[in-house]
Amino acid sequence: MNNESPILAYIEHQAPAIQAKLKQIRSIVIENAPNAVECISYGMPAFKQEKMLLYFAAFKNHIGIYPTAEGVLAFEKWTKDFKTSKGAIQIPNDTDIPEALIKKLVLHRLAKVQTHPKTKVNKCKNGHVFKKSSDCKTCPDCEKEAKAGFFIEGLAAPAVRALKANQISSLKLLSKITLDELKSFHGIGPQSIKQMTKALNEAGLKFKN
Repeated sequence: MNNESPILAYIEHQAPAIQAKLKQIRSIVIENAPNAVECISYGMPAFKQEKMLLYFAAFKNHIGIYPTAEGVLAFEKWTKDFKTSKGAIQIPNDTDIPEALIKKLVLHRLAKVQTHPKTKVNKCKNGHVFKKSSDCKTCPDCEKEAKAGFFIEGLAAPAVRALKANQISSLKLLSKITLDELKSFHGIGPQSIKQMTKALNEAGLKFKN
């Protein structure tokens, strides 16, 4: 167990055949953002410098890169050979890691988080007042209320938003999609998938084959 790097500790638990690629991604980020801090967020390896730069994670058939929705859109021409969704790029396990693309994503995200945007005071439709330094209008109080009444207890806010955006409001509806379909939703990470799989199993259900 690696006690110094949370990302290396994560990598040690992945399939041997994919560990080298995960370490390669980590090295690219460290080389281009040497002051970024390693962490695990939403069950995924991530790098943070003032704000999150990007996340990445290993799945059965691919490695997911998550440079935010803005990051994916900014490099749309560079990602045409990969499957993408809002905020996510899928690198098949049998494909070489696109070093140039990841470097560009890291430098782009670094430039974005270092602009130091001014904190804005927002008010949501339910009357909650909150401050954010981004253009994101998501109300944290509304998110807490939504999570409290959601059909899977303890699910992270991005996963709750992803399921709601795809009109999945019950375990029965969740069981009607495949695991690959779920993984394509922006905001769904390995930890959330574990929670959903457990909830389905406890209800005698499973993902669609």
